[in-house]
Amino acid sequence: MVGTEHPFRLSVRIAADLGEAEAGELRTALADRGFEDALTRRETRRGGVHWRIDLGRAGRPDPLFDRLVDLGEPVARTVGRITPEGTVYVSLCQEIDDVDDPGQKGIWFAPEAVRWAALAGASIDIDQYIYTD
Repeated sequence: MVGTEHPFRLSVRIAADLGEAEAGELRTALADRGFEDALTRRETRRGGVHWRIDLGRAGRPDPLFDRLVDLGEPVARTVGRITPEGTVYVSLCQEIDDVDDPGQKGIWFAPEAVRWAALAGASIDIDQYIYTD
């Protein structure tokens, strides 16, 4: 599969800059759940700033959704409280190299993952990259 055994990637993207207090509050909430190194700040090409909670890569999305749920309600509520409305996305990316492979078709969101996104005020974003010869 696309040269990797882990075609799925999941993150929580915050398309806004956070103040020092808000970023510190989110880091503390993440550390309390064992995700102390998951939060990164990135400058965009257009001069803005995005934050990302990286939840890793996997062969299927299910373990990634489990990690999202493992962040817990306190992290979801913190994200929802400290971010402007409409700036948070649960972002799932999938790399597809064989459109005929049934194992590369279909994404099912666990209800718990959708609930976490709702608590955080997040939209769900799915990007699928199809590689063909």
